Amino acid sequence: MGLAVTAAARRTLPRLLAATAVLVVMLAASWQPAGAQDEGVIRGAVVNGTAGAAIPTDLVVAIVGRQGPDALPTLTTGVDPDGTFTFSGLPTTADAAYFAHVDYQGVSYATDGVSFDGRTEIETTLTIYESTGQNPGISLQSVSRLLRHQTADAIAILDVIDVLVPGDRTFLPTASTTAPPPLRFAVPDGAFGLQPVSGFSSNELVIGGPGFAVLAPLRPGVTTIAYAYQLRLVDGAASFDWLIGLPAGVVRLLSEQDVLVTTPQGLAPGDATSFAGIAVDRWEARDVAARTTFAIEVSDTTLPGIVRAIRTTTADRWALIAAGGGVVLTLIVAAQRRVWRARPTPDDLARGRRLLADLQRSNPDSRAEQSAMREELVDLIERRPDLAAELRRDRAAQGPAP
Repeated sequence: MGLAVTAAARRTLPRLLAATAVLVVMLAASWQPAGAQDEGVIRGAVVNGTAGAAIPTDLVVAIVGRQGPDALPTLTTGVDPDGTFTFSGLPTTADAAYFAHVDYQGVSYATDGVSFDGRTEIETTLTIYESTGQNPGISLQSVSRLLRHQTADAIAILDVIDVLVPGDRTFLPTASTTAPPPLRFAVPDGAFGLQPVSGFSSNELVIGGPGFAVLAPLRPGVTTIAYAYQLRLVDGAASFDWLIGLPAGVVRLLSEQDVLVTTPQGLAPGDATSFAGIAVDRWEARDVAARTTFAIEVSDTTLPGIVRAIRTTTADRWALIAAGGGVVLTLIVAAQRRVWRARPTPDDLARGRRLLADLQRSNPDSRAEQSAMREELVDLIERRPDLAAELRRDRAAQGPAP
């Protein structure tokens, strides 16, 4: 099997921010010098979400912020005996946003993003958990696979899995020579260009099998794992098995309509629908047992103009697109689980375009900044699914990535 982690994948976000819903509000406002802006205060509290567990007294909390396109200096402070912490002297302009994070027992936890919105003082909560190496009985709340035309010789596949972790402890999966990994995903033979998108980074996976295992920390509740890759077509067609390794509440297959002809076995057809301007056929199954396999046949029929604009033939080129466009693809699937909102406002469009442009030109060493921008883009499109279509049109007009 030709599956490999690309060079772009090695620069993927560290686990500190990949599973954290970070909002970074980036509006097109002018930067103001420190003397011309109010100074704000963020008051926070560290909470231990594990029943009966105490708040460690040696925790160091960091605050990360951005002001428009610029990163603000990272500040750190200790926590008081009751778990509270305070950061002061922070810019409060409309384009300033912040999140707090802390490392505990080898796991990074972060708050949601916050902004002052005309205030000078805000409050936030940072929840940590005790860790365990014992599998608490993880299962899959949902498994979604999107098939899209990529070239005449390859399709693009995006898998989005909602992993459900019961209990109130963070599960730390580890590699073992005597037991199979608890969270393993199979990929078809002939797959290549693996690109982690959300929930884990390239140094938290082990390839083998065919497929790979994810060894990222899994916090209590639902963690979204997303990854993209390509599958080679032979004479414009491919047949493969889709293995669901753990019990799943719902398994959903989406296939680009009028471009791919897809025939799955074992999945019930649903109504054809549209996501972010892309028409798709849909099939699904519910209450799927572990180790269930669905046979899928797919063939390519045409090459639409919008897909031709982002056509690529190598894993590296696809990985570069996945750094920005892959996030958009992820939200096409995520939008299936949400109610349609109104079309994005001009401010939303400007914000999304700025984020995508910053992701494409950001320094790979600035991983915290990349993570904050990517997570904001994810949040923005989840709330405004139509924005995905606008960003794809922008990308088509710009032509393929260099």
